[in-house]
Amino acid sequence: MTKLRMFMLAALAATAALGVSGQALAQDSAGFDPHLKLVAVAKIPMPDISPDTAAPALLGGPLSLGVLPPLDGSGNEYWTCFTGGSDPDCSSIPAGGWVSGIPYLFWPKKTCTNKETACAQLTWWFQDNSTDTTDDLIITISANQGKKFILYETIDVGPNPYSGYLVWVSIDVAFGPGNCGTETCSKPVDGEATLQALAIVGSSTATASQVIVFQ
Repeated sequence: MTKLRMFMLAALAATAALGVSGQALAQDSAGFDPHLKLVAVAKIPMPDISPDTAAPALLGGPLSLGVLPPLDGSGNEYWTCFTGGSDPDCSSIPAGGWVSGIPYLFWPKKTCTNKETACAQLTWWFQDNSTDTTDDLIITISANQGKKFILYETIDVGPNPYSGYLVWVSIDVAFGPGNCGTETCSKPVDGEATLQALAIVGSSTATASQVIVFQ
């Protein structure tokens, strides 16, 4: 494992008030990085919303960077976890909630450059309102300072398994040389960096960005 320490996709465990139902679906990481996990918890019907052909098929939500989660006594990460899911760490909170790490906007550049040891967790949400289950879902996570990348990773998930889902994306990262797949990575320097997330299914895209400061 060199570029990715962990990559996770999960549909949000939603409330019974939204009429959510469905059994959790898990896809084995065979063919992907061994740290990749894909989990679909439940589809989320949206009440009182009429179909709108003009609405985007994919829509990006919050993107943030935080510290790596500690492990509980069973070896499970404390966050991110969702009520109604299989993770016991969220079993005590009411339905419809989730737990995540604090989103930091300043980050130390010297402690996060080892390609073998991740030191930060990037999380992102996007919603897939498409009916496209044929085209591949392609996720790209990147960070740049000016024209220089300090992180760049793309994964082709295969035929889109998340039509109709709200999707959570999590990847444990380091920054700098060795942390880019198809691009050349530079060492992070003092100043602003732009985190970017992109999901593509056919001609539809979801994007998000967040500025952080290295120091």
